[in-house]
Amino acid sequence: MFTQTYFYYILFLSCVRVVDGNCDRDTGPSGVTECFLDSSYYKEYQWGTCITNVYMQEKSGGKYHCRDSTRTYCYYQCMLELHDVESGPVYDDCKCENGQEYTESNLTLPSRCYSPSGADCSWYRDCLERKFKCSGTEDDYAMAFATKFCDLYSQNYQDFSQDGQQWIDAVRKCLQVSLVQSLRPYLPFTCEDVKRIAFDSHTPCYVKPIPESPSISVCNLDASDYFSVFWTIQSSLKTSTNSSLRTIRSMFETLKQCTVSFLPSFSFDGPVRLVKLKLKYFFILGRRRRPNSDDKMKILNDFVDSMAYKLHWQENGVLWFSDPEINSNNSASSETYIDVFLTNRNVYDLDAKNTRVPSNLNTTVNKFKKMTQTGDLNGNIGGFSIKILTSQGCLDASCDTLLFNVTANDNGVTGDGSMFFPNLMIMVVSIGIFFSLRGSYSQWTLP
Repeated sequence: MFTQTYFYYILFLSCVRVVDGNCDRDTGPSGVTECFLDSSYYKEYQWGTCITNVYMQEKSGGKYHCRDSTRTYCYYQCMLELHDVESGPVYDDCKCENGQEYTESNLTLPSRCYSPSGADCSWYRDCLERKFKCSGTEDDYAMAFATKFCDLYSQNYQDFSQDGQQWIDAVRKCLQVSLVQSLRPYLPFTCEDVKRIAFDSHTPCYVKPIPESPSISVCNLDASDYFSVFWTIQSSLKTSTNSSLRTIRSMFETLKQCTVSFLPSFSFDGPVRLVKLKLKYFFILGRRRRPNSDDKMKILNDFVDSMAYKLHWQENGVLWFSDPEINSNNSASSETYIDVFLTNRNVYDLDAKNTRVPSNLNTTVNKFKKMTQTGDLNGNIGGFSIKILTSQGCLDASCDTLLFNVTANDNGVTGDGSMFFPNLMIMVVSIGIFFSLRGSYSQWTLP
């Protein structure tokens, strides 16, 4: 089927065998798939895809490119694209048979789908959604989440600094490039797979969207640019819970791990506030299984959401984000810390320009502090009884400098479990006495 020639990608500087397929050096088109054997490096036949030299370099972080640098298009081996494996056996997801052709019926994607420029947000609709049709499912990443925020950043582009604009452009392209592999016709990907690939790409795309330009990084954003992105995603939680929650947590954890960022020197006395809570939680008797880390994360976040509901944060134009400290302790009772970040929605949420709800963060924090002290925010969530032990108003990310430090009143709330077993024993004994007397009374009155 094929004649031997040079297969136009570079594997360091070594010469490889190639297919002479339907990939024109100047016109491509992108997406053409061929089956070939590169016996110099691999033992079996594998798929190769006609792709732009630009995409190949972006996908591989500059590691691979067309051997002939004058070519616009060349083939990209599956084992390199998916697994970064340069020789040896061919994995099942890349393997094909000699002479095998792949023709995908009833679907012809635009050539640009296979080498996204990142210049606009329509790629998700025209390429990803057209291929997978995930809209309306629980794995609707492309249309419910990615497109929404891509559009928001484009619409508010001028509100970011020059560094912020460079980062947005680079991340937009990086996120799209990372999903191109899901379009390969020989891969049986699902909507769930697409979402997984997308989320796995977030952190590397935030930190180093362009490998050869390390200065373009979330670690180098100023506070205004970062929080505009951060709080805009956070405000979406009511409409896109799973996607946005995973993204916002990934983005925040990435920032905390940066060796250089604005966070260590940021002062939480302005449009963003930080309150650190010390909690004690108790597993209510009767749970079928001990909670794992994901369970604890959800329950502690739900607890903060319940506090927000009691304090009317949403109605008052306040956005919040909770960052629990999760340990592997699996005992019935445990203590932990949780950081609660607050901001005025009108300051940072790009999706709130038409919102005119006034927010006074001083009033919000003072009420929060008072109700944590009185125990009015304690309660039961998802099989946990939770009590706030202390609350601290932090002026820096590490809470070295405090605005306040409040110890909660010991008001006997069952959140610490101290009242739970005595009350339970009293209830059990009372029920036992009741049924005992009832049985005795029945014996006395029956003829």
